Amino acid sequence: MPYGKPVKLLVDYQGFSDGRLVLLEIWRKKGGKEEKVADVYGVTKEGKACGKWIPLIEREEVLPLQEKIDEPVEEEKYYFIAKIDDQEVKSGDMVFTYPLDIYVEDADGKPLDGVKYTVTFLSDGSKEEGEFKNGHAKFADAPPGKFKIELEDYEFVFGMIIEARWEKNKIKCGEEIKMIADVKGFEDGTPAKFEIRKKDVDGKIEMIEEIEGEVQGDKVEAAWVYSPEEAEESLKKSVKELVGEPEFSFMIKIKEEEAKSGVLTFTYPLDIYLEDKDGNRLDDVEYTIIFSNRTRRKGRFKDGHAKIEDAPYANFSLVVEGYDFILE
Repeated sequence: MPYGKPVKLLVDYQGFSDGRLVLLEIWRKKGGKEEKVADVYGVTKEGKACGKWIPLIEREEVLPLQEKIDEPVEEEKYYFIAKIDDQEVKSGDMVFTYPLDIYVEDADGKPLDGVKYTVTFLSDGSKEEGEFKNGHAKFADAPPGKFKIELEDYEFVFGMIIEARWEKNKIKCGEEIKMIADVKGFEDGTPAKFEIRKKDVDGKIEMIEEIEGEVQGDKVEAAWVYSPEEAEESLKKSVKELVGEPEFSFMIKIKEEEAKSGVLTFTYPLDIYLEDKDGNRLDDVEYTIIFSNRTRRKGRFKDGHAKIEDAPYANFSLVVEGYDFILE
């Protein structure tokens, strides 16, 4: 039925005398919820009762075409429940069609006129063809849901984010890394925002920094440094229960568009300091570090220190040539 036009509600019955009042409750189903939207009354007569309901148009929806294309579609259906005394019966579902006015201008801001179009309504696959008149393509009873529009000799270009990515997927903590987004259809200088997020091994996600950027050509870029100081605090909190590596990603937002990057992980500086039982610093003594991710690093102590610039985020065990550890 076209929305806003009178809808006749019909009920067949048996066993009731003429002139009995019939309550017709109109219900709407949308987004997994049901709500009563109106009550209509009818009267029994010769085995039939009817009522008339006129849906009230609550608002006129005006959206840019890109928003109309992107907005989620929630199926909307109506039914009614007829009640006579303590008896009731439910109708089948009804779906409305709606007036639709598509307005399009060209790149110079002039309304399209005489340009042929084909509109495909995705809910039922039906198609409508015609020509724009002073920028408008109007439909009196379009089905609900999304649609696709094709224009003769024209192509739509909306601002969109094609891909968001890190420059690398693993780097040393404290090194600068670029965040890159490939975009299309945005003007140079359009503001962008990078939201950097950290996901812990327990699944908890926190936003740790925001960085501003802007579109230049077909890209947006910004640089970020995860400082060793920040990493050290994080490691201190979790070193005793280290069961997995945190993951970093970023979300880029440009106007109403957004996209998420892949995962970035870090290696971290590690400095192990040891003295022998007499308080002498180990020097030129061979060591092997075995990390819980099964990687190994070998080297020699220098003035008491075993330093690794790019250790993985993991627990480790230490084997020192010619020494046994005694923990007090």
